[in-house]
Amino acid sequence: MTSSFNCPNCGAQIPYSNEGNTTRCPFCGSEIPVPAEMANEASAKKLRSKVWTWAIIFIFFVFILPTCLTVGGSAFGFLGAIVSVIVSIFTTFFRH
Repeated sequence: MTSSFNCPNCGAQIPYSNEGNTTRCPFCGSEIPVPAEMANEASAKKLRSKVWTWAIIFIFFVFILPTCLTVGGSAFGFLGAIVSVIVSIFTTFFRH
């Protein structure tokens, strides 16, 4: 998602693609520091995506893989392990 802010030198809208702490104004060519809250929000989004990736890897290696190996490594054991983990997560977080 691209956000924007005004150039302090010429007042033009500067698009910010959530990359880096500085950007260049496309109109006056000035190197502009990105507002801290925008840069912090972009960093937080990147961190959240990494956390989700590592959480999925953790769940796979800690819960799903050992269950599959104890069932004999069959395809049905793998599917059963996935269903078991999904049901456990669903019942834990979505109880009424």
